[in-house]
Amino acid sequence: MPPEVHSILGASAADRWMNCTPSAQLTAGMEDETITFAAEGTAAHALCEWKVRKALKMIAGRRPTSDYWTDEME
Repeated sequence: MPPEVHSILGASAADRWMNCTPSAQLTAGMEDETITFAAEGTAAHALCEWKVRKALKMIAGRRPTSDYWTDEME
């Protein structure tokens, strides 16, 4: 399932920390700001992970639910 803690070197901030290496540590203590697009992406990743685990006959648990679920995401 999705990680509970965000990576210090997050992909969405790669442009920043690749150009200013100390920024990764300087912003590590800042609170993450959740926006709609990020929440929708997290929901899509959780659904995708569940579907892959199920297809590979791995332990998948319950199907994730989200307010962001759409037919397009399915």
